[in-house]
This record gives sequence, structure tokens and C-alpha cells, in this order.
Amino acid sequence: MSAAQIDHEYHPDWLNTVALGQYLDTVERQFILSTLARDPSVHRLVDLSGGSGRIAIPLVQHGFDVTVTDVSIIPLRRLRQKDRSIRAELVDPAASMLPLADASVDAALCIQVPFYVEDGRNWFFREVHRIIRPGGWLIMTSTNRLSYKGWLRRLLLVLGRMEPQSWHRFEYVSTPVDLETRLHTAGFTVERHLGYNWAPTLRFSDTGLLPVYAAIERLVGLDRMPALSPWVITSARRTTLDA
Repeated sequence: MSAAQIDHEYHPDWLNTVALGQYLDTVERQFILSTLARDPSVHRLVDLSGGSGRIAIPLVQHGFDVTVTDVSIIPLRRLRQKDRSIRAELVDPAASMLPLADASVDAALCIQVPFYVEDGRNWFFREVHRIIRPGGWLIMTSTNRLSYKGWLRRLLLVLGRMEPQSWHRFEYVSTPVDLETRLHTAGFTVERHLGYNWAPTLRFSDTGLLPVYAAIERLVGLDRMPALSPWVITSARRTTLDA
């Protein structure tokens, strides 16, 4: 398969080039790097469903040892074309185990992967707990059912303007409190939430107003309101598993 064919077939690579994608990428990378900078012992990372390396490649450039997993071979082929030094693991989407050994990573990333985080898959958080060494980190993103985008999503479903059996069925079904409870049950302590993606735009938006929306988000303090934020990025530390 040629690079052109892979690029054509892997839609997220294009999404990350538009204005909203670049904004999301900036917020997520800054949060990840600032979190990892707090713990100099972090070196081994896994980017779960990390696609073609949007997050992983910059982390390798910062000196981290990164493994990428994904449920599709297409982004992993694209990743190998970009950087052959990054280990890539194909995962069965029906599997309930991650292809890593116990306590084998210092941190796990799960960025924009709602089918893992928000689909009620309690096995996922327990598996992540298993592969992270004690005191290690989980950094993940989620969408918020109680945000204005969550309410709008439900309205569109009621009006028949959105297909309920699409990818979107995994989004806007939980809240930060829900996820914090599940994380605690799995043996994690939440360290920090950051709200983002308040802009009234679609995921593929390339509007020139994104810098204005991002500035308003920061100046008004919307990023400090995760309970109402459309998207939330969270850092949590592996502690112990509840009995």
C-alpha cells in the first residue's frame, strides 16, 4: 500500500490538519508534556489507539520510549512510514486484554479514544492499571454528557439528525464524575482535569476564528470548569486496586 493510499484511507490524519484539529493537538500535547515533566522517572510510554503517531512521534523527539497500539493496521502502516523506531502493536478490537506485560510502562496515554474510555468497559481501566508500574500515570481524554455539546448531541439524536449506531454513540455518554469513580475503583487517583473544546464548531472545522475561541476559553477560565466542559483531559496516578 502506497503512502498516498494510506493517507487517503486514514481520515484522522486529515482531521488533525484543520484549525480545530491543530487546537486540540496543542492542548493535548501541552497537557501531556507538563504532566510527564513532573515525574523525571517516566520513560516508557504506551499510546493506546495512538493511530499514525500524532502524539507518539513528538514524545519520541522529547526522548521518551513509546509503543503505539491500534485496532487498525492502516494507521500503524502510516506510523511505520513516519518513524520505524516506534514499536507498533495491532490489537483485536474484541479483545479484553492489552498486549503489554504487567507494570511494563511508566505512563499510558488514551487520547480521543471514546470506545475505550466511555463505553462502560471496566476491563479497560483494570488492564491499564495492570500494565502501568506503581506510581505511574494514565493520561486520557473524555467527552462530557453534561456539556452544551452533550445536550446538543442528544437533541440531534431525538430529531433523527444523527445516526445512533455510528462512531458517535461512544461520545457524550459519561461525565468527569463518572470517570473519576471508575478510575478510583480500578486503582487510580485523579490528579488533574482540564476542560477544552468549548468552541461552537464541528470536528472538521477550519475556521479562522479558532484562535479567538481558544483565547476566550483561557481568559474566561472555561478550561478550569471540567464539570461543564465539552471535552476533558485527565491525569491520574496508579495506586492500588480496591478490594
